[in-house]
Amino acid sequence: MARYESISDLDIHLNGCTVFRLDRNRQGGGVIIDGDEHSPVKRVLELEFDRNRVLEIKFSSYKFFIGTYYRRPGESHEQVAQFLNVLQRSIDVAYT
Repeated sequence: MARYESISDLDIHLNGCTVFRLDRNRQGGGVIIDGDEHSPVKRVLELEFDRNRVLEIKFSSYKFFIGTYYRRPGESHEQVAQFLNVLQRSIDVAYT
């Protein structure tokens, strides 16, 4: 997906945070997660499918995953079911 070129990371950057974004297209929309730049946060590309972002956070021996998904306004039931399939796929990959 193309980055919405009129909005740079600097425009949405919060001090002390790392920006993880997924822009929809030139018509706007998308998702963003700001992670603390001093925490062990990283993207997990193998868990990202379609329109989602997944981050891994490690604390001691614990590992957490945080995900976000862009849902277009007015999506049909079939599109929501497709999202649930994408979510299940991410979960399945995370546990293998």
